[in-house]
Parts: sequence; C-alpha cells; structure tokens
Amino acid sequence: MRRYNAPWDRLLTGASIGFIAVLAGVAVVLALTLSPWLAILPLAILLASALFAVRGFRIESGSVVVERLLWSSTLPLQGLRAARADRDAFRQSARTFGNGGAFAFTGWYAHPALGEFRAFVTDRDRAVVLEWPHEKVVLSPDAPDEFVREISAFVVPS
Repeated sequence: MRRYNAPWDRLLTGASIGFIAVLAGVAVVLALTLSPWLAILPLAILLASALFAVRGFRIESGSVVVERLLWSSTLPLQGLRAARADRDAFRQSARTFGNGGAFAFTGWYAHPALGEFRAFVTDRDRAVVLEWPHEKVVLSPDAPDEFVREISAFVVPS
C-alpha cells in the first residue's frame, strides 16, 4: 500500500506562520518584560500544537492511518459506505471543536450539505470524504483520486 503525503495549502501555510510569529513574539515580550521562565509557556503551546500536525496517510490492514509527528490515528474501514474526492467538502465548513489552521485543520466541523464530520485536512482543494453509517471523515491526501481508487476496495454499498 502506498503512503500519501499531506501537502499544505496557502491558507494553512499562512495561518501556521502567523501562529508561530505570534507565539514567538509573545515569548520574547514575556522574556524581556517579566521573566525568561514565562517565555516557556508560549513555546510549549507551539510545540504541543505542532505535535498534532498531519504528515500523511496510509491505507493498511483495513484501516486508514493518519500520520502525526509522534503518533498515528487509525480509522478502521469496516462498514465504510462511500469514498469520494470532493474539493468543496471543506468549503463553507464551520469548526465546532478543534484546530482551525495551526499546522492542520483537525477536529470536528459542520458543513451545510455534508453535515458533521471529523477533519484531518492540510489542503482544502484535495479533500476526500469517507462515509460510514454514523460518521464522516474528511482527509486531504496529495493524490485524492488515487486514494479513492485504493480505498474503494473497502466500500460496502448500503
């Protein structure tokens, strides 16, 4: 099975750079005005946020493996009803709980047509929607059509 990278789009790149700049600036101000020890807090937030970055995806052993920096999240494909590339799946989405652009768009989101879903997205134009009977997940592999072709072997029509 192939590994799929998780490329960043311009919005994610800009948001991540802005996040880094703000936290680094806060760390410098804290170190210069209050205490160098307080500068650790924004840097710890930065490091903790980076750990949740999405690095890539693999399809193996009947699961999608979402690669993070130090661990992986596994999505079992049992009962998968549909898989499709949909570059508009993340458009008009509202974050209900999660990360909205520091190294990834992750967490739970809502979309007017798609409903509620869990996101592991780094490039909104490469969105792939996976649907189970009671859950939807949106991912963004570097080759959405190839990813869908590979994962289609696990789809059980309803």
